[in-house]
Amino acid sequence: MSEKIDKSGIKFNQILIVLLVWVSFIINLPFLIALTSAIMIIGSIFPEASLFRLIYLNIIKRSGIMKPEIVNENNAPHLFSHGFGGIVLLVSFLMLQLFPHNPGIIIGWSISLIVAVLAFINIIWNFCTGCWVYFQLQKSGLLDSRGKGRHA
Repeated sequence: MSEKIDKSGIKFNQILIVLLVWVSFIINLPFLIALTSAIMIIGSIFPEASLFRLIYLNIIKRSGIMKPEIVNENNAPHLFSHGFGGIVLLVSFLMLQLFPHNPGIIIGWSISLIVAVLAFINIIWNFCTGCWVYFQLQKSGLLDSRGKGRHA
């Protein structure tokens, strides 16, 4: 299903994810990972209520800092990717909280930094790893065309 998507809004989401994860890591503030995770998960379930989207629309786009780049494509892969990244960050936060010593802290920060690196790759090279996973799941028959899991 093709719909109008603002790629600049998606890129802005990725920029915020990278910044928030790196700041969290640098100042050792796992709560910021949890907050980023919550924003991403909520935004993937309720796209219109996404805090990142609202900041983009009401501040960044309105002020002209970023110009919209409207394309026709399916938004489901992007929402899947956003939600999946949010879940990975939630796992990262739980690792940091439940296992605050080695190897838990190493695993927790490593997986959050992987999310940041993948978001950075999307910013620089326009390759969305989560979207790629979505398409592989769809190709294998585990997701239908709307991105919903198929039941046996």
